[in-house]
Amino acid sequence: MLILRSGSRHADPRFNQALDYTIVTPCNNITSNWSPQERIPEFRCPGTGITLASFEIMVSNPRMSSSQSILVTVLPKYLEEQSVPESSQYVFAYTVYMENRGNVAAQLLTRHWIISDSNGKIEEVRGSGVVGEHPHLDPGDSFQYTSGTVLKTPFGTMRGSYRMRDANGNLFDAVIPAFTLTTEEQIH
Repeated sequence: MLILRSGSRHADPRFNQALDYTIVTPCNNITSNWSPQERIPEFRCPGTGITLASFEIMVSNPRMSSSQSILVTVLPKYLEEQSVPESSQYVFAYTVYMENRGNVAAQLLTRHWIISDSNGKIEEVRGSGVVGEHPHLDPGDSFQYTSGTVLKTPFGTMRGSYRMRDANGNLFDAVIPAFTLTTEEQIH
């Protein structure tokens, strides 16, 4: 397993600062065409179709203490059987796996997603919990759920955050860096 640590920082417009990130992947030969000027880093594992969205992304958020550490992994999937490309309807599912790697319990309160398609359309989604739940994660606990979104283009991105409250009553955001949504045809 290769751990790639970025020498640059990923800017998140919700914060007036950049975010360091670590990418953990089973790929031994990562390629990237990312430069610090690009908003969304993209890393590819040659010959596998694996892109950034398939990696585990650990974010070191300056607003989080060392006791507040939520690892978020997102695995998107294009749902060809539910999509209607001739009507510009591309359906994607995404499975989110979150793990409390800190040393204090935390509960997910709200979600905030920013969904963009390749036409530049941006949709923001805010809501209470995820899939009707407000998971409470003790240190070492994890939670997984699957949800979906529909785009008008075969390519897009999602990013966002979960507002969390730790056992001491402190609020913090578990940031989800941008990941890609793409059809099978776009990968090859």
